[in-house]
Formats: sequence, C-alpha cells, structure tokens
Amino acid sequence: MSTLVDSVKSLSDLVYYSRRPLPGSPDGLTASEAAPAVLRKPTEHGKLFDIIDDIQAQIKRGSPIDLDDGTVEAIIDALKHSQTTGIDDRYLLLEKVFTFTSRLPPNSIIQKKVTDALISLLYNDLPHPPGTYLGKKYQFRTADGSYNNINIPDLGKAKMPYTRTVQSRNPIPYSSLPDPDLLFDALLKRDGTDEKNRNINNTSSYLDLSPLYGDSDAIQKTVRQFDGRGLLWEDCFADQRMLMMPPSTPALLIMFCRNHNFIARRLLQINERRTYTDPPPQNDPAALMTQDDDIFNRARLINCAHFANVILSDYIGAILGLTKEGNPWSLNPLDIVRETDHSLLERGQGNSVSVEFNLLYRWHATISESDESWTEDLFRKMFPDKPIHSLTVADFRARVAELRLGPSAAATTVNPTPAAQEISNSAQGTEGGDPSGAVDPSPQVTTNATSRQVSNGWGNGKVNGTVNGKVNGVTHSKDDSRSSTSTAADTDDGLSFAVPNLDPRQLQRSKTNASTSTAGATSGPRTWTFGGLDRDPVTGKYDDNKLAAIIQNATETIAQGFRARGTPEVLRVVEMMAIEQAREWGVCTMNEFRQFIGLKAYGDFEEWNPDPEIANAARALYGHIDNLELYVGMQAEQTKVPGPGAGLCPGYTISRAILGDAVALTRGDRFLTTDLTPYNLTAWGYQDCAHDARNGAFGSGMAKILLRNLPGNYTYNSVYGLFPFYTPKAMVGVLQNLRIRELYDFVRPKPEQEVLTVNSYAGVNQVLFDYQSFKVTYERTMKRLTNGYGFFLAFDEPAKHLRDLKIMREALFPEGSMAEYGVFYRETTARLIETKSFSLVGKGVRSVDIVRDVFNLVPVHWISKQVDLLVPQAGIPLKTKETPQGIHTEQEVYQFMALCFTYIFLNVQPETGWILEENSEKVAKLLQGYVKGHIDSIRSKKISISKLKDSFLHWFTGEKDKSHEFLKRLAATNRSSEELSYNVFGIIVASCANFSMAATLILNFYLADERKAEREEIIKLVKSEKAESKSLLLGYILEALRLDPQAPGIFRQASVDVEVKESNGLAPVRVQKGDTIFVSLKNANNDPTAFPNPQKIDPTRPLDRYKIFGAGMHSCLGQFFTQAMMPEVMRSVFSLKNIRRAPGESGKLYRFRADLFGTTTNYCYVDKKGCASPWPSSMIVQYDI
Repeated sequence: MSTLVDSVKSLSDLVYYSRRPLPGSPDGLTASEAAPAVLRKPTEHGKLFDIIDDIQAQIKRGSPIDLDDGTVEAIIDALKHSQTTGIDDRYLLLEKVFTFTSRLPPNSIIQKKVTDALISLLYNDLPHPPGTYLGKKYQFRTADGSYNNINIPDLGKAKMPYTRTVQSRNPIPYSSLPDPDLLFDALLKRDGTDEKNRNINNTSSYLDLSPLYGDSDAIQKTVRQFDGRGLLWEDCFADQRMLMMPPSTPALLIMFCRNHNFIARRLLQINERRTYTDPPPQNDPAALMTQDDDIFNRARLINCAHFANVILSDYIGAILGLTKEGNPWSLNPLDIVRETDHSLLERGQGNSVSVEFNLLYRWHATISESDESWTEDLFRKMFPDKPIHSLTVADFRARVAELRLGPSAAATTVNPTPAAQEISNSAQGTEGGDPSGAVDPSPQVTTNATSRQVSNGWGNGKVNGTVNGKVNGVTHSKDDSRSSTSTAADTDDGLSFAVPNLDPRQLQRSKTNASTSTAGATSGPRTWTFGGLDRDPVTGKYDDNKLAAIIQNATETIAQGFRARGTPEVLRVVEMMAIEQAREWGVCTMNEFRQFIGLKAYGDFEEWNPDPEIANAARALYGHIDNLELYVGMQAEQTKVPGPGAGLCPGYTISRAILGDAVALTRGDRFLTTDLTPYNLTAWGYQDCAHDARNGAFGSGMAKILLRNLPGNYTYNSVYGLFPFYTPKAMVGVLQNLRIRELYDFVRPKPEQEVLTVNSYAGVNQVLFDYQSFKVTYERTMKRLTNGYGFFLAFDEPAKHLRDLKIMREALFPEGSMAEYGVFYRETTARLIETKSFSLVGKGVRSVDIVRDVFNLVPVHWISKQVDLLVPQAGIPLKTKETPQGIHTEQEVYQFMALCFTYIFLNVQPETGWILEENSEKVAKLLQGYVKGHIDSIRSKKISISKLKDSFLHWFTGEKDKSHEFLKRLAATNRSSEELSYNVFGIIVASCANFSMAATLILNFYLADERKAEREEIIKLVKSEKAESKSLLLGYILEALRLDPQAPGIFRQASVDVEVKESNGLAPVRVQKGDTIFVSLKNANNDPTAFPNPQKIDPTRPLDRYKIFGAGMHSCLGQFFTQAMMPEVMRSVFSLKNIRRAPGESGKLYRFRADLFGTTTNYCYVDKKGCASPWPSSMIVQYDI
C-alpha cells in the first residue's frame, strides 16, 4: 500500500514539476529555493502530493484531541471557572491543549492561532513590565518624563532620537547586494543580590549568559582578550560560583564559551560588511578596540540566541514531553502576535526576576545521587569537625565568613561584614559577584533569569538555565547528574579543589603563566580550573576528551524526581536559609500565588498533596491550607504524572509558573525579539542561531552546541550529542517507539583521536598508492546512499573496483567520444554565457554571473538530457526553455549534485551531518530512480510499469530515445539495474560540482591583477589549435589548481601500523592501525622536491607530477576527463573580449581562509544567503561587445 501511495505522490510531483513555469529570477531558482531556510518557505509539490502527505503526516502525529471523560471535564471546568475561582489544573486542560497544538499540521493557520493564544495566555500570567520596584527612587514623577516606564527610563523622555517601526527579517548580506554603480547602470540610468541589600538582584533578568560574560564591565574585562577578534579567553567564564558546582555545570558553560569564540572567528572570516581587518589593526589602538567591541557584541547576541534556543527547545521540550513524542514543535514566544482586536501583544518590554520566582527554581529534590555525594564531600571538607545533619545556619555563616576573611577576622565578627554577608546572602538565594578574580568559596546561587532554570544543590544555582539531569530518563535538573569520582579526570578529588582557601592545591592554575592564555595572569578566570582538569600550557584550553567525558557522564546519570521529602540531607541548612529569606521578603502564600496566576486555590491539604503523611504533617504545622507558605508549598506539592504535555513532572504550581516565566523571560527581552535581526546579528549569525526542527534531535539547541564545539567526541547521530538531557537508555525506548531507532548511534562516543597529517609529495604518494594500508573514509556515506552497495571509487577491493571501473569507463568513453564531449563543453559554455548575460545601459558592456549561471550549469547539461545531442547522460529530465516540460531546473540539478558530493566527500562536521544525510538520501533515491527506470525500459521487451513510466516521461518532457546511448551501453552489460544506477549516480555526483568549482578557481586565479601577463598568454593560447598551445593551456590550468586547489586534501584511515616517509626535510609520520590521516594535496603540490620554485607559475611542468585529483587506485575517474574538458571551457571564457571582474564585491569570490589540519586553504565560501558553504556561488565578470 505504501509503495502505491508513494508512486501516486511521485507521479503527482512529476506532473506538477513538468507544468510549472521556468523561474523568472536571474538566479534560476524558485521563490522557495532562493529563500533562506530560516524563513521556512515550503517546498513546492503537486496538489495530490500535498493532500496525501498531509494525511500521512496527521496519522503519524496522532489525533489532536481525544474526547474522553477527562477532556470533557477539563473543558467544562474551564468554561465554568476560568473567569471566577480559577481553572482546576488537576484536569490537565493546559497539557491537553499543548498536545492538541503539537499534533496540528505544522505551520498551519490553526496551529499558529492556537500557539498565539497559548503564548498570550502564559505571557499574561505575569505583569510586563513589572508595576513597581522597592525603594523611594521610583515613587515620584520626574521633570523630563523619564522613568515613567521603569524598565525603559528614557521611553517618552524629551529630546530622544527617532525610533524604528519596521525591522527587516530578510537576511540579505551586504556582499550579495549588487554594486551601486552596477545597479545604476543596469536599472536606473535612462532604461544578583546586592551585597549590602538583599532586596537587590545584582545580575540581569535576561538570558544574556552573564555567568559566562559577567554582570559588570569590570568583570567582563577579565574574560575578554581584546585582541581585535572579539574573543573570550579560551575555556573561561566570569562567574566563579560555577566552581562551587559539580564539574558538568562549568563544563556545560564552557561549551558556550567555545561557541562564542567560534562565532567571533566566523564573523571575522565572513566579514559581511567589509569593515573588519584580519589580522586586526594592532598599530591603531582605537581601531583595534572598535573592531573588537563590534565582533564581541555581535557574537554575544548570536550566542545568547543559541542559549534561548536551548531554553525554548530543550528545556520547554522536556517540560512538555515533546522529545518523547519525536515532536519538533516549539513554543515560540518571540514572534509578532496580534490579539483578537488586532492589537499587538507586547514584546521586548523588559523583564524582572521576582522573589517568588527566585524561590520557585530551587529544585533540590532532583539532585542525582552522585551529585548529592559530591556535595556531601564538599561539606565534610568545609566542616570536618561537625556532622552534616547537625549544621545550623549560624555554623554555616560563620564558616563562610572564615573562608572569606580568615579565622581571626571571622572570630571577631559577630555581625558579618558586607563581604561575608554577601556569601550568606547568596547561599540563601540572592545574588552577588566579585570582580577581583578570587574564587568565592561559598555555595552561592544565581537568581537572574540567565541562570535560573534548575537548582544543582546550592539554593538556586544554574548555568543560565542549561539543564542536564534526568528524572525517569527526562532531563530536568541542570547539571545535577554526574558523579564526582567518574568525572574527576584522573584525580581522587574532583570537587573540593575549586575552593582555594580549603587547600593550597585547590586553586588549579595552568602549568605555566607564559602561555597565550595565561600570560601575566596570576588570578582570575584564566587560572580557574575544576574537576581535576588542567589547562593546556600553550592554548589555555582544557582537553576535549576530558570535557566530553564529564558531560557524557552527566548524560548517563539520572536525576531524582520532584517530590515532597526529596531534598538531600546535606542541603538542610540551605533550605533553612531559603525559608528564612522568604519570610524576610514577606512572600505571599501558596494559594495567593496560585490565584494570581489564574489557578484554583487549594481547599485543603489533601487537595494540595493527597499523601496522608504529607498532608497531615502540613496541617499540623500550618493549621489551614491558606497559611501554607509559597516556598514550602511549591516544593512539597503533589507532582504530575508523565504523559502527553507533561514530560518534566514537578508540582502542578511550579509546572505552570515556569512555563509562564519562560515566555515572559524570552518575550520580554528586546535582543531576542525586536532587535533579533539580520542587521544586528549579520545574515550568517541570524541563520546560525535559528531553531532547526530537522536536525535529528527534534529541534534541540544544545545538540548543535555540543557537536560544534566537541566535534571529535560526538558522531552526527549519537544520542549522547543529540539528546544530552535524556539518558541514552531512555532514548532507546523513545526512538524504538517512534520506529526510528536504527537511525541513531547509542554507543558512548570514543575519545577523539588526533588526526595525523601527511604534507610532502613523497608521503602523499606513499599513502595514496598503498590502498591496502590506507583505506578510503567515504565508503560509509556512499553505501548509505546506495542501499549498502557503494561505488567503485569507494571500493578498497581491487577486483571489485576494477570490474565496475571498467564497465563505466567503456560505457562513458567509447571511441571518438572525447572529441564530441569537448565540442559540447565548449559550445555549451559559450551558449550559457550568451543567454545568461545582461547588458549595461549605453556602455557596450555585458555582464554575467560566470559561476552561478555558467560554470555550475555546464556539467549539469552534460549529465542531463540534451535534445538532439548524442552525449552521455543519466537521463535526468531537465527543465529548460528548450524543454519546458522537463521536471528539474538547471539550478535544482546542480544543488542536487553539490549536496550529495558534500555529504559523501566533505562531511566532516557532525553538526551538519544529520541534515546532509537526510537530504542526500532523498536526492539519491530520486536520481537513481530515474536512471534505473531508463535502464529497465531499455532492457524491457514487454509492456511493463517501468516501460510505461519511462515512455510517459519521454512524451511528457520531450525527451528523445537517441539520447540514451550511454545508458544503452550500460544496459547491454550483465549487471543489475540497481548496481548500474548506483555507479551512474556516483559518476554524475563526482563530475558536476567539483568540475564547476575547478573552473571557477582557474578563472579567478588568472583574473587577478598580478597575473595579467599569464592572462594575456592564455588569451593567445585559446585562439590556437596547435598541439603545443593546447599543452601549454592545460599547463596553465593545472598550475592554477595546484596553487589554489578545489580539494586541499583527502582523508584515509590506516588498517595497519605503518611509517610514512616524508620528503622535503619533514620527519616521518608514525601511523597506528585505526588512525585517521589527512593527506594534504595542496602541501604536496607545493613541495619543492617535486615542484622546483613552487610559487612560480610554470605551464611546462610534467603532467604526471600533479596530485590535484588524488592518486593511486582511488584516483578520480574524472581526472583525465577534466584535463580534456577544462581547456574547452576556458577557450569559450577567455575568448570574450576584455574579460574582467565586475566592479566592487560583485566581481570577487566571497570566501575566507581556513586552516584544515595544518593546510591553509580558501576552503570556505559564503553563499547568496550569507551562509558558509564549501562551494563558490557567485562571481560576476564583464566583457565588451
């Protein structure tokens, strides 16, 4: 049945794609194809396809609503009481609405409307901005109108600048905009808590990652490098209280430090507005600081948006149980929402942490057993002479004062000094910070929204809301999930060493202060360590394997559940101080709080908690339910039962309040709403931090952070990286129930191994020719796209490799074919230049995007159907002006090929691995289906479904049978249609994007001003048919690719222990079985032992010296083909009169340098959407007519 349905869908798409008009835009893309991914433009399909797909998707999601007795009772209760006594949340109406919403068709109008209503409901649970603050300062009106709005004091104030009403959301990078004079010619010219006052929260109330960046200018300066690149010191954070938490908490925060530095480096590399200089202007301090501030602040905006994604996707997803359903839906409170009266629901109006929410987030009951043990060890070191259970508040405060001030000072301090008081304040749930760089030895907590999602055992300590414990397999406590012994990194004491005054060893600084990271630093963030880790003496970074081990141990550890009587004994004194503080603040009662947020007040203790022991104990203590204190009431309330809409299962009141708080926290932040724009974040940054529902992790934001910043410690499909807040054991069952278990890797990732590099000509030759000792690394990806078969280029078995190679070579290159192919490539290049060029007004000049519209499309036309040309092709029905009924446009086919090539050969970043694989599998199935269908039709002598389908395609698209000569030769062999289609697929993928890129690099190389002499010589050579001229032209082509290669290197994996003997004075490389080797083709092609005077352009070098396309058994089949076809392409290009770059950025390749395992290369490009890509996307050239 499914096969029949899929066939109907496929046929619907074929008809739709055939009948749709050609794109009218100059880039050849439809609106949905050209749109950035973050705009979520749907892929176009036939109507029947959409109908069937919608039905299938709804069946998969399940029925939005089950009208059982519970649902009916919940609706009736809401109708009766929502405007009077309040909704009875025991009926789980809100959870049912969340389930209903998540199961609606994605991005449908009804889902948007219901989501908007949910956001409005939750956001309006609390006042925004707050109505008042404590203190006289805000009691009276000011003369100039300031502070009328407390959170925006200058709003409405006299003499303020104009405001902006509309913010663009289309991330068009500056580099993609046409040069102004080009535009004119073409179109316009005629055609905390305060240490003295515990009522003050010293930190911000926003998701600004202040534990990483600091909450004041003075503290922030201790973590910034100020070197013009906007970087933080490696593996640093500003809040020393993180050192008082189990190691996985600071380890998780360090991931955001690394992410900031990744972002900052990428911003400098892309340099979207061309305002940065690299290297930074060291001789101009003012310019250096300006650049550093700009990069730093933009990187922080992007990093904080990443963190907000963690909150909205991972954290709320856990609360609602969405991950267990495999549901990527996200409650997005950031968008513009219009009320029923068409008014806008406010956003970006500010936020303030209240005392009630300070108390709400002390989730001590959820602390894992291992973290409980870790905390007990810490207390034993702090109080060696007194049992933990007998500690009093006075004991704790006295000891904290002693650690802070020294024994003699503490002995004379009856009333603690402000500094000592700050520590005790922090232990009670208030805020404080110390910019001095000395480690604060107290168990402080953070109350700001940036660090408030869950408690780790110290009142309210959190890493900006990041979560990492698990209850019943669901993460819901922060970092409370890791044992000290298993994460101490080869030390028997992974915890107390974070407290410097407890032991002289405990301030663990780097082994040297002469390094880049620690030079001149004797205290402060650059010297802090935790969990028994040591910093690298040169880089200042921690070892990736040890950091990963800490986080992965935490992922494996289950947190305890929310419940009454669940707080560990070791936190007794902390709980006592919390209760005292709540009373000092005059906090409301449990029922008052519930009624304020719209919930029904409890009528008795049994309704609050049905457990007789708990209810009776509370009654004995409070007498009446209305006397129940908020803090105690929330912590001991009956908890939810896991189910739809309820993944994280705290008490009912906490559950509702944290959702409202999460919405208020994010929606009230200007930098996550109105100012979250491509202009502020850059086009790349805006897309980098966008929610990605197709990342294999159901939209997890933390997955990207881990896979990006510990790439050697997670595979692209590891449940450890994709679902770090769920135990791997729990995810086995979840993914099994979703019937996708086979897509994931459940084995704990192995520690990263160093990638060895081979850089000399002799060493590269040894590795590439010794196919038995050094195996290819792309066999897995090729097999993934070919149902386990592979492709001859990936075969390490000589017999199998040569068998398939022989078949493909004979079918592809029959006698006399190369001359025909050469004519085709030359004429197609010339034709595309002619048809894709545009004129400038009154100048006799034409322009063309030589990359997008010519080089990228020439091989597309070769591998696709060409009417009336007997050329080899895969039988892909191309949609052009000549064949308007074709299925796929030129640009679509190019994107297909570039995507699959990237997945097979360039798939080295786990953060992009999932989406590459998912998309490539779809494309591979499509293309192989075309090829197999044609071959089956050719072979079939009877009427069959495949023959009818192929005939239908011929008739509908205008194909002609004589174009199947290549496939006819393959059909004549004794190989199966499936195996032949796999080999054809491999051939066309390898021959398209790679060829286009080579052509781009050659032209770009010789258009450089410093290569004018060589360019003039090439222009002469293309006009000559002499054998010597052809040889020299090929020499110039190979020299360009030698000095600016499209493939800087390739990977191999050792199957035995072996020593690689390097040339050019390099030491031999000792390789062990299993090692990964990066074979640097670029460095080998610049080895003076093989290429004397390597920087000189010499077109007479021996052809057999070049290692541009690899070497040995796995040398690219297209090597000799490219050497034959590329001169023909260049003939058409360099025959253009006065060919030159277009003015401004339009005429340049938008790319940046990167270091790839010691090989410096122009490896990364920036596409038209502002995203980094391995492929060049545009370069406009001009020529005279």
